[in-house]
Amino acid sequence: MTTTRYPVTARRLHITTALAALVVAVAVFVSGCGTEESVAVQPDPAGTTDATFAVPTLAELQVAVALDADQVSVVRAALGEWRNNEARQQGPSDCGAGMFAGRMGRGGGMREFIADVAPAFDNGELGDVSQFVAQHRKRQMGGMEGDGPRARFGKHGRLGGPHGPDGRGKFLKDLGLTDEQRDAVRDAMKSTREAMRALREQLANDEITQEEFQEQAQALHAQLAETLQGILTDEQWEQWQAHKLERLINRLERKLENAEDYIAKRVDRLTRIVDLTPDQQASITAILEGVTPKIEEILNGLKDESITLEDARDQLLQIRKDTRDAVLAELSEEQLDRLEACHPVFPRPRR
Repeated sequence: MTTTRYPVTARRLHITTALAALVVAVAVFVSGCGTEESVAVQPDPAGTTDATFAVPTLAELQVAVALDADQVSVVRAALGEWRNNEARQQGPSDCGAGMFAGRMGRGGGMREFIADVAPAFDNGELGDVSQFVAQHRKRQMGGMEGDGPRARFGKHGRLGGPHGPDGRGKFLKDLGLTDEQRDAVRDAMKSTREAMRALREQLANDEITQEEFQEQAQALHAQLAETLQGILTDEQWEQWQAHKLERLINRLERKLENAEDYIAKRVDRLTRIVDLTPDQQASITAILEGVTPKIEEILNGLKDESITLEDARDQLLQIRKDTRDAVLAELSEEQLDRLEACHPVFPRPRR
C-alpha cells in the first residue's frame, strides 16, 4: 500500500455537523435500514448503470485528476465497490427509497470511496479527488426535482416512489388527502427541500456558520409544520404526528440494534482517512459507545411519553454536537488537516 502523506495546510480549521456523519454514532435525521440486501453486482467498467448514476467512471476521474499506476489500481477497485454499494441500496427495502436504504445512507457510498482511496493520496491530491466526486454527484443529483438523471432513476424516481424519499409517500396516501390537500402538501415540502438545499450550499461554501445553519433549518421545519397543520384536518394532523413519532422510535431502535457494528465501521472509516493510532481508536470507540445509554434514555422517554418529540430532537442534536466535539478533540492538527482535504465530500471543518 502506498504510504500516506500528510502535508500540513495553513487553513484555519472549523467544526461542522457534516463531520458527525463520519464519526458520530447516531445519524438521527437520515432515514435508512440497519441491514444490507445481499445483492451481488459486478463493477461495470464501461460506465454507470441506472442503479449507479452517482458513481463516476475511472476515465471521467482521470480526465480531472492525474493518477499514477498505483493510484489507478486503488481507484479502480474503490469505484467498483462504490458501484456495488449503490446498486445494493437500490434493491428491495422496507425503509423507502433506495437512496436512503442499506448501511451507506445518503452520500455514504461517496464517503466510503474517499476513505478507500485516501491512503494512496497526499492532501492536495485527495482534495482534487474529493472535489471531483462531489461535483459529479451534485450534477447527477441535479434532477431530484424532475430535470436530471435522478428524476428518471428506477420506476418512480426519487420523489415519485411509493414511499417517497423518506418513507412518507405511502403514509400521506393513507391519510386520505383531497387533491387540493395533496398539491398543497407537495408544494410545501418542495419549498422546504429547496430552502434546505440552499442552506446546505451556503454552509458548504462557508457563507453561514453552523449555528446559523441550525437556527435557519429549525425555523424552516417549524414553518413547514405550521403550514402542514393548516392544510390537514385535526385528525389528519394527529395521525401525522403519531407517524413521525413512530418513525423516530423505529430509527433509534435500529441504531441501537446495530450500534456495535455502526461504531466499528465509523472508527474504521476515520482510521483509513487520518490514520488513527490504536490509542485514538480506543478513545474514539469509547466516546461513541457512550452515546448508546443516552439514546436508550431518549427512546424510553418517547415510549412512555415522558418527553415530547420536539424535546427528543433537541436532545439528539445536543448529543451529536457533544460527541462530535469529543471525537475531534482526539485528533491532531495534522489529522484535522487531513479531514479538511476531504472537502466537500465532508464539508469544510469549522470552529
